[in-house]
Amino acid sequence: MTVNGLRSKRYFFCYALAAVAYLIAAVVMIGWITGVPQFSTLGTNSTVMRFNTALSIVLIASAVFALALKKRLAILLSLLSGLIGVFTLFEYTSGWDLGLDYWLLIPQTAIDKGYPIRMGPNTAFCIVLLNAAILLYCLVKKTWAKLLQLVLVALVLCLGLAALLGYVLDIEIIYNWAGYPGMVAQSALCFTLLSLSLSIIFYYRYYKFYSSHGMAQTMAILVTGFLFFILLWQNFLNDAAVQLRRKIAADTQLIAKEIEVSLHDSFWATRRFFSRLDHGLNDKAIHEDAANYLNDLSTLAVIAWGQDVIYQHGRMDDLTKKNVLRLISLCQKGFKTQGMTITVVEHEASGGVPYLCFAHHEGRPGWMLYNLQRIVSGAVKRADSELTGLAVHYGPVALFTQFNRGSPAFIHRWAYTELLQLDFLTNPLVFKLWPSPRYVAENRPWLPIITILLGLAITVLLSLVNLLRNKVVMDNTQLKTSITDKSRRLLEVESRYQRIYDNSPDLYLFVDRTCRVVECNQTFMRTLGFIRKKNLIGQSIFDVLNIKNTMLEKNIMNRITATGVINNLELDLMNQFDSTSRMMLKVSPFIGSDNEIIGYLFSFRDISNIKALQEELASKKYSENLFQENKAIYDLILDETTDGWWDINLETKECILSSKLLRSLGYERGNYTPTLDFFRDHAFPEDFKLLESNLKKHIVSKGKYPLHQEVRYRHRNGKPLWILCRGQGIVDPDDKIRRVVGTHIDITALKFTQEKLSLKNLELDLIFKTTRTILMTDTIQDAFKFCAATISQAIRFAVGIVYYLNSDGDRLHADTVWHQPAKGQEDACSVSLKTLEVNKQEGIAGQVWQGKKAIWLPASTANPFSLEQGHCAHFKFSGALAFPIIVADEIYAVFEFLSDEKHAEPVEDLDMIDLLAAQMSLAVERKMAYSQLQHLALHDELTKLPNRRACMDMLDLCISRAMRNKSEVGLMFLDLDDFKEVNDTYGHHVGDQLLVAVSQCFKQSIRAHDYLARLAGDEFLLIVTDFSSYSALSLLAKRLIDSIPHPVVIDGINVEVSVSIGIAVYPFAATSAEALLQKADAALYKVKSEGKNSFYFSNPG
Repeated sequence: MTVNGLRSKRYFFCYALAAVAYLIAAVVMIGWITGVPQFSTLGTNSTVMRFNTALSIVLIASAVFALALKKRLAILLSLLSGLIGVFTLFEYTSGWDLGLDYWLLIPQTAIDKGYPIRMGPNTAFCIVLLNAAILLYCLVKKTWAKLLQLVLVALVLCLGLAALLGYVLDIEIIYNWAGYPGMVAQSALCFTLLSLSLSIIFYYRYYKFYSSHGMAQTMAILVTGFLFFILLWQNFLNDAAVQLRRKIAADTQLIAKEIEVSLHDSFWATRRFFSRLDHGLNDKAIHEDAANYLNDLSTLAVIAWGQDVIYQHGRMDDLTKKNVLRLISLCQKGFKTQGMTITVVEHEASGGVPYLCFAHHEGRPGWMLYNLQRIVSGAVKRADSELTGLAVHYGPVALFTQFNRGSPAFIHRWAYTELLQLDFLTNPLVFKLWPSPRYVAENRPWLPIITILLGLAITVLLSLVNLLRNKVVMDNTQLKTSITDKSRRLLEVESRYQRIYDNSPDLYLFVDRTCRVVECNQTFMRTLGFIRKKNLIGQSIFDVLNIKNTMLEKNIMNRITATGVINNLELDLMNQFDSTSRMMLKVSPFIGSDNEIIGYLFSFRDISNIKALQEELASKKYSENLFQENKAIYDLILDETTDGWWDINLETKECILSSKLLRSLGYERGNYTPTLDFFRDHAFPEDFKLLESNLKKHIVSKGKYPLHQEVRYRHRNGKPLWILCRGQGIVDPDDKIRRVVGTHIDITALKFTQEKLSLKNLELDLIFKTTRTILMTDTIQDAFKFCAATISQAIRFAVGIVYYLNSDGDRLHADTVWHQPAKGQEDACSVSLKTLEVNKQEGIAGQVWQGKKAIWLPASTANPFSLEQGHCAHFKFSGALAFPIIVADEIYAVFEFLSDEKHAEPVEDLDMIDLLAAQMSLAVERKMAYSQLQHLALHDELTKLPNRRACMDMLDLCISRAMRNKSEVGLMFLDLDDFKEVNDTYGHHVGDQLLVAVSQCFKQSIRAHDYLARLAGDEFLLIVTDFSSYSALSLLAKRLIDSIPHPVVIDGINVEVSVSIGIAVYPFAATSAEALLQKADAALYKVKSEGKNSFYFSNPG
């Protein structure tokens, strides 16, 4: 199983158990770090889990998770946790304090007060076992490791469950080792969850191993034995601790009794001295008395009396008066009894030595200071106790501390504490004592220890015996299975050879030395027509073979007798149905175990079909020769009808190319070996990609999709060739295509002709489109814009420009600009190019203007289109084409086209461009001539105003528009008054000039969109649209009448003339153009009859 195998759903329960343990330990760690006891105790009043224990459990749970992700991470986490447990056990066993408890813990936390911070030895033991199991799983794949890792986690599971049971039943011995910190309930629960999780993982991982090797019994023996002896060890250890503490308690009480006696002696001696002070002795007598006290009491350090503090000190105490005064000042407060104040003082003035101070303040003051260290040490010596260490405290003051050499490991676990309360002291004296190493060694439970070790050894031996027994049983089972399997295979081999023997194509016959039949195979019986084998056994071989040729029979017998061997003897055998078969006989002796001939093996092989086979081989050889001849003819036909052929085997990757095909690409068969990559190497990439795609479609469709494509190949000299490639897949009987054959036809000449024809078609199409556009468009400028777009799109130019000569006639300006539609800022380019203006002698347009012919300029170091490039930075020009439009031997305009880097193909055929320019020039001339004729047909030559025909067409158009828009159209009929008299008086030339002058006056008086025309003679028509009312028409009519000056001066002649106007309005006066004209004419007649020089509206109807 791989690491990913541990991600199966059946392992989710294991990871859930580890997750619960992880959460419990993580909450405890938060409690330690934050100092919140509720977290560390999980809200209960139970003992807190140690910080190191919580950290180790978090690491173990993380290692369990990592088993499914990355084993290296699991190993690292397990090593870290295991080292914590190993170092902790090392501290317990060696007695050294490595400080591990403070390396992994923030010291002096709030929860630390009152709780030990080191994990218990059974807790460290469980941590080591769990991590050892994980490391064995990750690193060792041996058989013993598979057993050991499951035993370890099962042992931890039992220890955890036992500890939980001890907490439930309140049996401390189960979860607590005497003198050591015990395993707390939270730790026991986490160990139970983790061990259960790992047990399930290991069991699923090695299920076949555990079930096949009978490991359940072995594991049960080991786990039960180890668990029993561990609990037994805890019980023995607890009994030893109880016995040892009893002895320590007795020694402690003895020392306390001695100290009590010494202190009582000091108390009564002090009372006697203070009573002598009260008797009024002089200082000399008191000096003598104090000296006697100091000599008699070795524990007495200082005696002082009087107001001046006269003092004496003992031989072992050297206190200055300053120090004595300082100590006396500390004796003012304390326990008061029988006229004395009793205080224990400790100050730097005494060098840190504690003193018991008795102060007397009634009458003459006095003070006596006893050295408490000497009091305690004397009592210890007198008690003669086997103690290693002793510590005596009075409140916070350490009275005495002593440790001897050779302390046993962790002697504090055997420490005993005793309190001594004296009636003249406020606080009790606190004793803490440790036993000596000798006593500890003498009172160790050696017999239980040896018994436990022997029991563990017996448990291991029992498990090994059970393991070996299971292994023997398994080996016997495997051996039995192997023997059974080999016997079965041997029988199968025997049966197989028997079938081969019986069904062999050869005829086998075994005879003894007298040539009597002993055995034969089924083929012999079937061939010769025998039914029962027992009818043949014992008969003479010659009777069975039924050989009719006596000479042949004797020859066979003689050769057998002489050599015992016959090789390749042909003979005819007749079967029971009188059918003869030609046989090849071989005879070989059969040797027994004593190297004596015991019989002969007759082997017959039917050779009746050898002649048929020979004839068939001859026929095949003839067919092969015929095939080679036909293939040569076929190759010749293909070479003559095509430019080569090819044959590809898709499975073997074999590629056969004809010699003509290789020569068409510049290769010879002798110096080039074609491969399957021949087409890829010589075809254009884009064409080969399409060919490869069509070939796949052809194969998938079983040859129905046609393989017919034009492909560009690269000749050996680098010249491109156009090849028509056609192929057909050969469908095998299994409906698969494994071979594809095809032909190549060189169509380069055809493609060149098609290209020429395409260019000619392009030329004719451009000529047709441009000339038609010029002739059909209203203005030549608009036509040139369409022509620039058409030419640019056809020849793939980026920008097209049309230059015209400006009004001054000395410069060319870009009036029309076209560019390829694309995203970007091409509009800015168009605006910039429209501002381009050059002289006739500069730029591309200037060269065309001077030479009057088309030119093509490619990009070079001297940029020929730098002017255009400066006005359009969004294109990178790579070439320019320009040609003139010539009308009446003068250049009318210049077309200029610029190509960018995307369309950099040069224009090589300038003859086509010249022809295009010539045809466009002719079209422009025709357009200009047609425009001139059209103007003459629709305008009055004298006044340049539209004539009657143009006016009537415009009136029809206006009426149609008004009919759609439901609006009005006004028609004014204007006629000059007394014009005939002007002609008669001054002549027609004055009349003509008068008409011109009057028409100019009329044009200056009307709006831009009003339409003024000359009807005939001195008659004019004015079409008015977009007016608001009749008043507007009246104002316009008055403005027209007033526009004629009085007099009109013509060549110095004063001419008097006026105008009369008849007005008709559509649709009120009439609904057609002719009718409206008649109405206006009638209104004009009305004005003429009433006095002229006025206007009149036609009545509706």
